[in-house]
Amino acid sequence: MNPPFVKGSEMTHIRYTFDRLVDGGRLVAIAPESIEFRKDRKYREFREWLEDKCVVNDPLPQGSFLNSDRSTGVNTRILVLER
Repeated sequence: MNPPFVKGSEMTHIRYTFDRLVDGGRLVAIAPESIEFRKDRKYREFREWLEDKCVVNDPLPQGSFLNSDRSTGVNTRILVLER
């Protein structure tokens, strides 16, 4: 999934989707790099929530989406969560 990156809404979308997975389900999501370094409470809580669910949390190359239909220079990560 590629949720919108607006004021932390990506975290809401990722949690909402994860909550709907069946046991053994897997969610692959793109998230902004900011989930790793923002110090706001909601970002800290999201990182803690990810700890036991996320099996992959890797940065994507800079500029990964510069040539896409909806071009963006936002640095991103790929997350793989398992239920």
